[in-house]
Amino acid sequence: MSDRHTKELLCDLLRVFYTKGWVSGTGGGICGPTDDGNLFLAPTGVHKERIQPDDFFVVSPTDGSVVVPAVDPSLRPSECTTIFCTAARASETSGSFARCFSSPMTRTGRPTSSASSS
Repeated sequence: MSDRHTKELLCDLLRVFYTKGWVSGTGGGICGPTDDGNLFLAPTGVHKERIQPDDFFVVSPTDGSVVVPAVDPSLRPSECTTIFCTAARASETSGSFARCFSSPMTRTGRPTSSASSS
């Protein structure tokens, strides 16, 4: 899979995660492998359903340093960088990781009122 295809797939996954309620707005993050062994990393502070392929950073899984910045200079790497790089170093067989914050669970840890009234 080409690097461009990987970034497009990561964008598609973020839109699906948003639709399913697995990420909300700017919460959560995602990364995926580059052809050269680095990681594509989504930016922080951007609504996940709106991320485009050019918004991804390329970071080194060794230390989280930015190898290639996003095209938009106002974007910042994900707050999950350390978590993703640690996971990538620990797992040689997994290439992609997502960290999701589901709204109903992060707010109360209980079902929402609409779910409990059925």
